[in-house]
Amino acid sequence: MKFTWLAPLWAVILSPLGALAGDVFEITAHTTSGPPLSKTASGSSIISLTEDLVEARGDFKAFDGRALSGSLTYAGMKDAVRFAANADGTNVTLTIPSTGFSRTFTGASRSDVERQIRDFLKREGAQAWGTFLGKVNEKSMLAVNDGNPQSLTATLAAQAFGRFAQRPNMWHQPDAMSGDGELRIDASAGPLNTDDGDGYAVNVALTTSYDLSDRVGLSLSLPLLYRTFSGAQVYGIGLEVGLPLRLVAQGPNDLSWQMTPFFTGGASFSEDFAAGGVVLGGGVSSLLSIPLGGDLTVVVGNQVSYHGGLPLDVSNVRFDPDVMQYIARNGAQVIFGRDWRIEGSLIWTHFFREAALEDYFTPSIGVSKALGQLSGLRVAWSADLGVGYVSHNLSVLLYLGW
Repeated sequence: MKFTWLAPLWAVILSPLGALAGDVFEITAHTTSGPPLSKTASGSSIISLTEDLVEARGDFKAFDGRALSGSLTYAGMKDAVRFAANADGTNVTLTIPSTGFSRTFTGASRSDVERQIRDFLKREGAQAWGTFLGKVNEKSMLAVNDGNPQSLTATLAAQAFGRFAQRPNMWHQPDAMSGDGELRIDASAGPLNTDDGDGYAVNVALTTSYDLSDRVGLSLSLPLLYRTFSGAQVYGIGLEVGLPLRLVAQGPNDLSWQMTPFFTGGASFSEDFAAGGVVLGGGVSSLLSIPLGGDLTVVVGNQVSYHGGLPLDVSNVRFDPDVMQYIARNGAQVIFGRDWRIEGSLIWTHFFREAALEDYFTPSIGVSKALGQLSGLRVAWSADLGVGYVSHNLSVLLYLGW
């Protein structure tokens, strides 16, 4: 039997495993006085690339003494910012077509103008730049704060879903808590490939949970994230607080239902992207566990969450995320086995407000091994699949209950 129909699927799954290439930012400049000259340069820092253009250095050294116009590609978003400068670089106009913003910087020298633009990107123009970053969330699959699977909002929503709407293990039953608490260490990493560029993502989370009663629990988690896109780096940290409520709780092999209201918040920052900010929100998760007999269990998970942005000040740089997003995640999980367990799941994620990738699917398959009555180890593969977006993750979970 031939399986040629699988070829497109394998092409999608394996595509990000190739070389990750291409800079995140690119400027194309043309002279507007004297003999014609054109140059395209790319880099991993928007601030450094802009400084090279304004000061006529590096790749743009030949533009010294020439009037010019230029256009910036920001994380795959073409013509994101436009520049126009006179011959001596003492008058530079910056325009953001997507927001209608325009400002002219005038100084005594190139260095003076460069400093003004740098200060604008870092602090003075935080609100105007934040409005632009809101457009980036809607257009770029590499946006830092929102609109794609590796953005801050989606990562916070996904980590809450994994803890409250799925069962990555079966040693600590949500309907029959035989221990007083737990400690979880989650780590995942993998490449991503998008129409706007490639990169690599790392997530680590430390979680502790306690039983307040037979029906109520408390969960605290500290997620950390790191992203790199051709040298452009993004850092993030979060905090998650959940209150699992066991609405239907009988025996460990019976139907159970758990609802979890949760608060989630995080901060991201990237000087390379001149982006970041604080995102606060919360939501509610539902976990319905259905035993089908023997060693087979089906879990249905649903979640909706809200995420809103606040400005963040880091090292004299002000980041305004301009985020207001609602995210829904719905999925099913199948678990088979006892001491050794095999599990698979499929999750659908939807951004209610405009996003670069409004919908995507996350298939996953994992293997777990019980290390005792309340402890275990799990290794799993997952992928985020959307139009123009593919990422892979290998994750490890160490679970210790007492």
